[in-house]
Amino acid sequence: MAEGIYGPSERGQYFAAGRGRTIREQFEAFHAEHPEVYRELVALARLVKSRGRPHWGIKAAFEVARYTRIVERDDAEPFLLNNNYAPHYARLIMDREPDLAGFFAVRELHEPSARDVVRGAGRP
Repeated sequence: MAEGIYGPSERGQYFAAGRGRTIREQFEAFHAEHPEVYRELVALARLVKSRGRPHWGIKAAFEVARYTRIVERDDAEPFLLNNNYAPHYARLIMDREPDLAGFFAVRELHEPSARDVVRGAGRP
């Protein structure tokens, strides 16, 4: 049983240990395996925007998504959403969804953005 950088979760799943992979590469793998996360974050952002908010924090969206999966859906096998993926999701969403362009505040990344790599790949 391999352990990730944070050890096993309560439900027996693991964070990616990295093992030489950049955060962007770890994000890409997670995004490919869990396209529903992208769809859920987009839906949450659109809901908040429809309530009149011109901006919102991607980490707030992460927390709402976690809450929804744990409390409202009671998922037997929830995904582990790594906070390191937040800026990558924010950029990818704003790049792919014209109505959400500029919706999330982002800082400069120290490595290439996931949108630069994922761009051109099939939409989730």
